[in-house]
Amino acid sequence: MEWTTYPAWYWITAAVLAAFAVISWRTLRAPHGPSIGLRCLWLLLRGALLGLLLIILLHPHRVERREFREPQDIAVLLDDSASMSLRDESGSSPRIDQLKALAKPMAGLAGGGSQLRWYGFAGEARPVAGPEELTATGNESRIDKALETVLGDERTRDLGAVVLVSDGQTDDPEAALRAARLYQQAAVPLYTVLVGTPEESADLALSGLSGAQESLYSRRLRLRGTLKAPGFTGSEVTMRVQCEGRVVHESVETVVRDAQPFEFIFETPFTGFHRYRVEVLPLDGERLAINNAGVIGAEVVERKIRVINMEGTPNAGHWLENALESDPDMEVTSLFFPQSESFEASRQIPFTIDADGRKVYNIAHPIKGYPRTLQDMLNYDVIINSDIYKEAFTPEQLDLTVALVEEHGGGFVMVGGTTAFGAGHYDETVIDKLMPVDVYGNEDIKYGGFKLQVPGEMFDHPVMQLGTTREETAQIWNERFPGFSGLNSVNRVKPGARALAFNENESNKYGPLVVFAVQQIGRGRTMAFTSDTTQSWGSQFHTSFGTPADKTLYYRRFWNQAVRWLAADRIRRKSGELRLSVDRNVAVPGQSVDVRIPFPPTYPDAVATLKRAMPGQEAVPVELIRDEVTRTWHASVALQDQGEWTFTASLPRTGLDPVFSYALVNVTPDTREFASTAANRGLMTELAQVGGGKLLEGEPGSWSIAVDPSGSRIIEYGRRAIWDRWWVMALMVLLLTMEWGLRRRWIGGGIT
Repeated sequence: MEWTTYPAWYWITAAVLAAFAVISWRTLRAPHGPSIGLRCLWLLLRGALLGLLLIILLHPHRVERREFREPQDIAVLLDDSASMSLRDESGSSPRIDQLKALAKPMAGLAGGGSQLRWYGFAGEARPVAGPEELTATGNESRIDKALETVLGDERTRDLGAVVLVSDGQTDDPEAALRAARLYQQAAVPLYTVLVGTPEESADLALSGLSGAQESLYSRRLRLRGTLKAPGFTGSEVTMRVQCEGRVVHESVETVVRDAQPFEFIFETPFTGFHRYRVEVLPLDGERLAINNAGVIGAEVVERKIRVINMEGTPNAGHWLENALESDPDMEVTSLFFPQSESFEASRQIPFTIDADGRKVYNIAHPIKGYPRTLQDMLNYDVIINSDIYKEAFTPEQLDLTVALVEEHGGGFVMVGGTTAFGAGHYDETVIDKLMPVDVYGNEDIKYGGFKLQVPGEMFDHPVMQLGTTREETAQIWNERFPGFSGLNSVNRVKPGARALAFNENESNKYGPLVVFAVQQIGRGRTMAFTSDTTQSWGSQFHTSFGTPADKTLYYRRFWNQAVRWLAADRIRRKSGELRLSVDRNVAVPGQSVDVRIPFPPTYPDAVATLKRAMPGQEAVPVELIRDEVTRTWHASVALQDQGEWTFTASLPRTGLDPVFSYALVNVTPDTREFASTAANRGLMTELAQVGGGKLLEGEPGSWSIAVDPSGSRIIEYGRRAIWDRWWVMALMVLLLTMEWGLRRRWIGGGIT
């Protein structure tokens, strides 16, 4: 028996005792009434009533123990995801039919009052009447969610075991194993049944597609991805890239392993942003065709390296122009300034015709001549000034040249001649800031043939590296170089500049005379070429610096490399003016895409905007968050509708046209279910081991599941009040009646 303990039980007891004491004192001290024996009897009745009242107030009760057995339920989890629609072999039944055939005999697993509870799952488990309800259309496979749902299902009376029937394809295997450990902790064994073959079926699939322009100045696209071809090792497959309905690339690839990377580099006829469909043509015996193709977006900006080549020697500029344009990524604008009786007369000659029949305009031409505004100047990347009078330029044009280099990352070369360097008094202009050599007070010109003295480490410089190795480069300069026959004398290289080559015959007080020198000036690069590149001093340089088979090979290579090195910063800045990136090119409906736009180095304070749209729809603005820590704008965008979403970023530029960048995200039905067509036997075995069960194999009739046939032992404890029995009530009524009767009979005796 137990008593209910009230916080003030002792006050209740004290009150009852106090009441009994008062009653006793009044009864025994009454001056009139019955004898002392009758008074004690009356007092005993009243004490019994008060004691009974105290017992009722303290609420005594009896604890009863009851033990019984309840049958345990068996939950059967049936995979209803899309991978169950696969056929393991051509002509065989889908896996979902195999699952249903395995599930029917499972009804025999329940016995002794146990119930078999059916659940279907793709994501979370849901109760079903039986396996016949399953359709294998779920677009995900989350074994972990299904296991957690069943373990927490309140409708299950007592879970004795769980049987998971699946092909083991799941979006998160690690999460599935964590869920299986919960079963071990709950002492509920987890059994697994594998449906499907663990061998990868013959299939072709493309994944990880990406594409980008190989070079800012070419139409070549570099496309990468992975070809998955299990079951086709040794076969040849045709891969095709299409754009705007045209095949822009096609190749035949040999499958050497189940998953192999591929890379295509091809010339595209399209410029701007376009969608490219990449596909591998199906082969006989292939399992699926829905994963044979993918779509990417790529932007091709046809920006060549634009060079202004100014030559002072009549009819000599075509040699360098032809050499530079032998590189398809370069575009040369040739200018000249004629040698006349006066500078004013020279400015009046609009153009001349070079040796190849091309018009070469005067530097002073108001429309076709040297740029007169910053916007026009920024159309070019490298300026070559070869033996041009400084008077051919206005002061403003010279300032623009310096701005192109210092502020906008352009390149500048001064080539020697009688009107170049100190001989041309360029040290008296702002161009002196760009020359990597000191020419102050030095107007000397040295005549006479000489070879080059190249410091050993300079054979590795990008301008000088004409061979594939340092040794080959050294051999080219030492043995193939025909030499020069004159140069402008300069004092020395400026601080921060680097001398690439010296005159091996002539020196001054600072050392050998500098022939080639380079320097970083602000954001750009400059070069001094103190000899001449064509006639007179360089007549052999442009005609015989090559091989017997290609007499100008190294002449072209030298200038192409020099211009690329000079334009490197400009190229980088152009390509980085606006760069839009997404964290995925393919998404499923509802999936978020992270979009980032780094602050452009040329315009770090400009504000970018972003829009998204599907074909035929109006573009919708996307709010960007500016992050000063990562120096990016970014946004997270959830794409609900299937289709090809184009993101367009734009950046305004003061005084210039805005620049744009694009990215494509293809929202497709969720095909992660088909990432692998093989049943995952390893995962199903591990799930059973971790969950305290085993992998069930063979016929369902031979399966053994450890469920207690007598059910779970359940012990219940109940409480029953003692004072609410009939005999307690009868005793109270009896005592009250006797006390009332005595009081009525003896009332006249003075007892109250």
